[in-house]
Amino acid sequence: MKNRCENCIVRQFNSLRAMSKEELKRVSDSKITKTIKKGQAIFEEGEKLNGVFCVRDGVSKLSKLSANGKDQ
Repeated sequence: MKNRCENCIVRQFNSLRAMSKEELKRVSDSKITKTIKKGQAIFEEGEKLNGVFCVRDGVSKLSKLSANGKDQ
């Protein structure tokens, strides 16, 4: 069964809670679901993004690499 944005528990904790059921249905109908493995980047700095990311399960970390290649 496809997960629906309007039924997702994540909705309670982010800006999606301000959206109507119809707006959430439109988001859900156009979403892409991806499974990301531990250590895999969701997106890279400078990459042009066309949407939002909702993490349904697990933990994510936002970081930036310094000039010497270390995580900041």
